Amino acid sequence: MYGSALGAAVIQAMNMTNKGQFTKGHPGYNGSENGRWTGGDKPMVCAECGEEFFVHKYLNPKFCSRDCHFKNLGKTQQGPNANGWKGDEAGYKAKHAWINYHYGSPRLCEKCGTMKTGVYHWSNNSGKYLRDRRDWERLCVSCHNKKDGRITNITANP
Repeated sequence: MYGSALGAAVIQAMNMTNKGQFTKGHPGYNGSENGRWTGGDKPMVCAECGEEFFVHKYLNPKFCSRDCHFKNLGKTQQGPNANGWKGDEAGYKAKHAWINYHYGSPRLCEKCGTMKTGVYHWSNNSGKYLRDRRDWERLCVSCHNKKDGRITNITANP
């Protein structure tokens, strides 16, 4: 009696005894008819696009999608709102990265006017490294070295 014949008979008997006891959509078990129902999903409005979306009542998202989240993140995590923002306390590399980001890579020397060297630097005028374009100038390597005093006496080889 062991095997598939017994298994099939037991399953058939169970189906007959439980028939009509609980079925999907049975009244009293779904939605507001259930005693433990707490109201379902709550409506929210996306902070980026303004579209309405529904979430579980215990969640509190601000955005309807990952796209909206990352669009907003790009706006809110820049400048003084960024998590690692140091302001005027930022270091040498950070200030150069800032000027490069906002004004691009130099392509000509503002002192001698050359465009042939291929390598240009942002040079700080005041030594205070302010986040102000007037405090910076584009220089070729030669003019930058002369300005900073790294090249003082250049003579031709005899």
